[in-house]
Amino acid sequence: MIFPPRPFCRGLRPTTPEYRRRADEQARVLEAERQAKAAAAAALQAEIDAAGITVEGLIELIDVCDRLPAAPIKGKLAEIEFGGRNLRVFETSDPAVLMVLERRRRPAATTASSAMRGLVADLRLFARATEPS
Repeated sequence: MIFPPRPFCRGLRPTTPEYRRRADEQARVLEAERQAKAAAAAALQAEIDAAGITVEGLIELIDVCDRLPAAPIKGKLAEIEFGGRNLRVFETSDPAVLMVLERRRRPAATTASSAMRGLVADLRLFARATEPS
C-alpha cells in the first residue's frame, strides 16, 4: 500500500501534549545553559579587564623576561597571537621558568624565559578566556 507523503509524514510527527511539554522544557533548559555560559564569559572578561591584562602587555612581559637555557615542557599555559606574532607559552618542571615557542614565517624560535611574578597567573586567566567552550 502506498501512502501520500504529506499525510504520512504528518502522522509521524509527535503531537501529544506530553511531547510538547518535554520539548518546551528542554528548550528552557538549553536557553538557561546558554545564558549561564554567557554570564560566566562576561564575568571572566570583566576580571581580565579589571586586572588590566592585554595581549600586547603579555607579549611585552614575555619579551622583557631573562632568557634561559631550554627546559623540558610540562604543560601549555596559553597561546597568544598579536601583530603577526604567535607565542605558545608552556610551564616547565621548574616553576620559575617558562618555555616560549614562537612561530614565524621562518622556523619556530624556542626560548626559555624566567617566570615574572604574576605573569603565570595572568597567562592562565587569559587562556581561560580564549579557550573554546
